[in-house]
Amino acid sequence: MTTIQSGRPSPVPDAYYTAIGKVASSSAMLETLIDSVLWRLSGSEDQVVACLTAQMSGHAPRLRALRSILIVRLGNDDLGKSIEAFKVKVDRLAEKRNRIIHDPLMITNRDDGGETFSRFQVSAHPKPVFAALQTSLEDVNKVADELCDLTGEFDTLIRTHVKPRFPPSPATPI
Repeated sequence: MTTIQSGRPSPVPDAYYTAIGKVASSSAMLETLIDSVLWRLSGSEDQVVACLTAQMSGHAPRLRALRSILIVRLGNDDLGKSIEAFKVKVDRLAEKRNRIIHDPLMITNRDDGGETFSRFQVSAHPKPVFAALQTSLEDVNKVADELCDLTGEFDTLIRTHVKPRFPPSPATPI
């Protein structure tokens, strides 16, 4: 049986918090890159469209909007299919990202008297989970690396297919 130490901050090593910050920042960079493409394709001022993209939570609505805008702007769904395939990859990683960022990290006591680092997950989708789940520093860093890889993949896709057709406005920072 695993028990959770409570009533005080967990003495988790700073390396875990650094890795969690990398996951959050990598995710934010991907969303910002997607936003910058939406701003570019909108045909409006970047700051005006940013008022809309700022209301979108996560990658999924951004990528759905991007696919729709590409259909309208290009008259076909050829590139949209690539965006959808990319979205599937990001979807697979999104739950891991959410659990790493939103679950509290703590030390749990093992039955043998030792301690391990865990995150306490409370979720109901796709099935109920109410448990301390062991999470290694390597697991957290792997998610950050995968997010960076996906950001690079998206950038290549956009550089190849969108940027030549739709130049950025001078106000777009990315």
